[in-house]
Amino acid sequence: MRNILYLSIVLLAVACTASKTTSSLPFEAADLANAKAKYPSATTETLVQGKALFENRCSACHGLPKPAKFERNSWNIIYGKMVLEAKLTASEDELIQEYINGIILK
Repeated sequence: MRNILYLSIVLLAVACTASKTTSSLPFEAADLANAKAKYPSATTETLVQGKALFENRCSACHGLPKPAKFERNSWNIIYGKMVLEAKLTASEDELIQEYINGIILK
C-alpha cells in the first residue's frame, strides 16, 4: 500500500512538472532514440518517470549518484545492490534502468 501511495505521488509530481515544461524535456530527441534502441518500449513518458524515480528514490538515503562516472558494468553492479536496499518494485527498477542505460550511459 505504501508503494502505491509513493508511486502515485511520484506520478503526480511528474505530471505537474511535465505540464510546466512542455517546451523542454530533460533530454534530447537523440537520447530518446538511443533509449528506444536499447528499450523498444521506452517513451518520453517512461523516461521522465524513470528520471523522477532515480532522483527521488536514489537521493532519499544518500547524495544523488553520478552513473556516468562509472563503467557500465561497474554501475550495474552498484545499482543492483541499491535496488535491493531501496526495495524498488520491478516496475520502478525497469523505469530507472531505461533512464540510466538509455540516457545517461550511452
